[in-house]
Amino acid sequence: MLGHPTAGAEVEVVPIVAAGAAQKSIAKRKRRRTAALVGGIVAALVLVGGGVTAAALLLGDDDDPGRTGGPTEPAGLSTEELDRAKLASVLIIAVDDDGQPMYTGSGTIISEDGLILTNAHVGKPSAPGQRPPGDDPAGLLVALTSAEDDKPAAPSYTAEAIVSDGVLDLAVLKIVADADGKEIDDDDLDLPAPVPLGDSDDLRTGDELTALGFPAVAHVASDDGLDRALTVTRGVVSTFLKETAVPGNRAWIDSDIRIGSGNSGGASINDDGELVGVNSAVVTEATVGDSGEGGAFTGGSARIRPVNLTADIVEIAKKGGDPDYVSPYLDDLPDPPADPMGQATATAAGWSLDGNSDCTTTSTLSDPQILTGVTLPATLFAHFAVSGLPDGTPFTIELYNPEGELLGSLDGAWNLGDGDVCAAVSLDLPEGLVGAIAVLVIDGTSIEDPVLFG
Repeated sequence: MLGHPTAGAEVEVVPIVAAGAAQKSIAKRKRRRTAALVGGIVAALVLVGGGVTAAALLLGDDDDPGRTGGPTEPAGLSTEELDRAKLASVLIIAVDDDGQPMYTGSGTIISEDGLILTNAHVGKPSAPGQRPPGDDPAGLLVALTSAEDDKPAAPSYTAEAIVSDGVLDLAVLKIVADADGKEIDDDDLDLPAPVPLGDSDDLRTGDELTALGFPAVAHVASDDGLDRALTVTRGVVSTFLKETAVPGNRAWIDSDIRIGSGNSGGASINDDGELVGVNSAVVTEATVGDSGEGGAFTGGSARIRPVNLTADIVEIAKKGGDPDYVSPYLDDLPDPPADPMGQATATAAGWSLDGNSDCTTTSTLSDPQILTGVTLPATLFAHFAVSGLPDGTPFTIELYNPEGELLGSLDGAWNLGDGDVCAAVSLDLPEGLVGAIAVLVIDGTSIEDPVLFG
């Protein structure tokens, strides 16, 4: 659900985890209903820029070469507290039946016996209340954080989801085996100290937050693949937000903290080093469509699920879990719109180098657009002109090479309003492609947007 915090208008919405490196052979298999990034495309599909994007997310880097005197310790957060949270942060790698990576996310160790708090769209995409629901991976690998900041996390264990809340997009995993799948007793776990859970009701606007996780941003256009080191970014509590079906005034913590795809499920900690929220989404001006209610702003607005809303599933997890648990808020979740394409239109509107388009360009399979000035690898943008599509409408973005082989796909829910929208799909394309086809699928209707590179 994490979008691009700086590159243009964005929208909250697409369940997402950073896509990891996967084998090219997956292109010939059944299309997966989860975020998948394959064929060497190092990016993650998200809904942005008035559209959907596979974007290289820009996060802050604590190793700024312009600094002098070494890293600065954040006010109120001791080095020891930050180090504890860093070591307890884990990279979660979802794999298919053949053991090949499908996507990645983040999580936090919250108990000595191997409980990990994360998002449902990372650990249990099929959880009732996930919109749209996804297919669960065959397995979840857990990579521990290295004590050395420049060393990548390495898979050490296998975990499974033991309880999840799809409406809140939360899940608790339990480590059950080593990385090779051999069962392991709790007494044999060699885990860092867990992060204590704080009280998110104590948070006030202006309080400092530190986010931890494994976003793909640092590895886009690199050869690191899944060898990711931990990323740490900081911000403040901006405000608190309500959400339909979730009681109270604190369904979300809104923050200016910079998080990106791959941070999904990671922790936000307070200045006492306590986990107070689960990083889940980013929204920007485009979230409100053409209503103008969002005003004009340039940064991403992070959505963090307050830790107090995890209390029920954490308690259940401590007692052994409940795979059949269903969110108590499911019945209050609004129904998605029916027959969305009966009242909406969508057409292919060509590609661009920079994402700027008025959607007047046309491109068809019989007469594809020729885009010049392209040097791969590069980030390019496919555009779709969409009108009358109700918010909440499920959709899929698919990416093909010119030979028709599926390179990747992602499910999401429309949240750009039902006005006229020029949606953009930002894709990081690798070397070797002579063209590509982006496909927007809504209610069984496919809109194909091809391009050839001149």
